[in-house]
Amino acid sequence: MTKFDNDPSVLQKMNLAGVHPGIATQLRELYQAVQDEEIPDRFLSLLEKLDQAEKQAESSVRVKDSAL
Repeated sequence: MTKFDNDPSVLQKMNLAGVHPGIATQLRELYQAVQDEEIPDRFLSLLEKLDQAEKQAESSVRVKDSAL
């Protein structure tokens, strides 16, 4: 139990969706729109470079470990 469990002002703020049902709908729509967006090519390229760097780092660690 937290110190906010019995605080009515906190409970009221947490229940805004019940008071303003449009907020919940708008948040769902915004979330769905973000999910539907395509990942930009530049970002995909950066992710690919990161994957390659991680693989190279992992293989260099294996080489060092096998030399021991």
